Amino acid sequence: MKNYISSHSWRKTAQQIADRGAGGPVGLIVPWWTSFWAVPIRTLFRRLARSSPRTRRVLLCHNLKDHESGVLKRFLTLGVFSVADALSSTRRRTKGAEVSVLRLTVNG
Repeated sequence: MKNYISSHSWRKTAQQIADRGAGGPVGLIVPWWTSFWAVPIRTLFRRLARSSPRTRRVLLCHNLKDHESGVLKRFLTLGVFSVADALSSTRRRTKGAEVSVLRLTVNG
C-alpha cells in the first residue's frame, strides 16, 4: 500500500494482489498492531475477497487490542477481524515465543 491516506491506493493494492497468478495468491499475511490501520486493511481485505476469493486473508497480530481503549477503536478493530480468514498472534512464554493461530472462517 503506497499511500495509507488514499482509498484509491487501497483498492489498487487489492487489485494488484488479485492479479498475481491464476486466481490470485493462496494467502496474504498483513501485520496488525493498532486500530489506526483498520479502515485501509478492512477495505483491502473486502476488495480482495471479491476479486480473489481463493486468497486467504490473515492478520499477524502484535496487539489484539489497542493499549488505549475506546468504543470507536474496538468497533474498528472488530470490523477488520470480521473480514479476516484467520488471526495469528504471538505470545511470550518463559521459554521463547509461542505462535497461536485462530481460524475465524473458511470461505469456499
